[in-house]
Amino acid sequence: MSTDTSLFTALEALRPWLGLAGLGLLLFALLDLLTTSLQMGEGPLTRAIYRGTTRLLHALRRRRDRREVLAWNPIWMVMGTFISWFVLTWLGWTLLFWSQADLVTWAEDEQPASLTDTAYFVGYTLTTLGLGDLHAKTSGWRLLTPLAALNGFFLLTFAITFLTPIASSRSERRQVSLRIFRAGPTPQAFVLTGLNDHPHGLAGLLHDLSGDLIRLDAQHRSALFLHSFYDHYAEVDPHLQLAVLGEALLIAQYGLKDGPPKGLQAVRDSVEGLIWSFYEVQDRGQSPLPPLSLEPLRQQGVNVVDAAEFQAALEREQEFRRGLYDMATTAGWPAEKVTGSGD
Repeated sequence: MSTDTSLFTALEALRPWLGLAGLGLLLFALLDLLTTSLQMGEGPLTRAIYRGTTRLLHALRRRRDRREVLAWNPIWMVMGTFISWFVLTWLGWTLLFWSQADLVTWAEDEQPASLTDTAYFVGYTLTTLGLGDLHAKTSGWRLLTPLAALNGFFLLTFAITFLTPIASSRSERRQVSLRIFRAGPTPQAFVLTGLNDHPHGLAGLLHDLSGDLIRLDAQHRSALFLHSFYDHYAEVDPHLQLAVLGEALLIAQYGLKDGPPKGLQAVRDSVEGLIWSFYEVQDRGQSPLPPLSLEPLRQQGVNVVDAAEFQAALEREQEFRRGLYDMATTAGWPAEKVTGSGD
């Protein structure tokens, strides 16, 4: 007896139970879809897909020593999610319609449909093609056919509408990152820009960023998978630019003899919120934290505290700094890219 025949015989024996299995798959796909879109951005299936693709691309990055491969992660994550939802839904309805003999028949001669024929029937029903060469034999099961079509229409429509906010969120992430980068590619340069170039000083620069960061924080709390959206270029990758901003906040908070500017805490709260949501999907690192120097500011005539006092303050901020550098290094950026010492 061939393997194919044995498999078919086993499926025939399990046929009465396949309806329950199909219903379970349908409910699982629907629950995952609703959880992903309405809760914290990750259902059980999407969590496995997101983390699986992320780990795979990180392994490929380490193998090839090229962080650019991480920029493909958003595409694989989104496509993997939609394909998985559709395949589970297709399989669920197929098992449901094949759970009893002769539930689906050919319209021409009323011959019972095989398993592959039933999968074909479900496929064109979900895609709302309505070819009509196969149909459910009894009136009760015929009522499920438009329900399956509605399910498929919902999935396809959702695939389109769900992409719009994702694209919008990614665009906004890039805009915020670019604003931080333009203010200063390093923490020291950011502070100098605020002190010397902004019409309202460093407080004005932080105020300009505050609203954008609150929106960014809210987006990542609602869609945790955004933390796995990496960008090819440094100036538009929030994983790097938020780390630069965070270090600049520490300089402004502890390094200036005139004291921290107004509005600093509000900006820091948003950065800390982003670190919190980041750790919901990523592990904490253990690599040593690089030094942060006030010397570039001192050379520009800024009145800064002495190095020992600043270092003592940094020691108290180890947890905050760990979050900043974990974001940057997880996205493939070396720690020196944050401080600018690697440029």
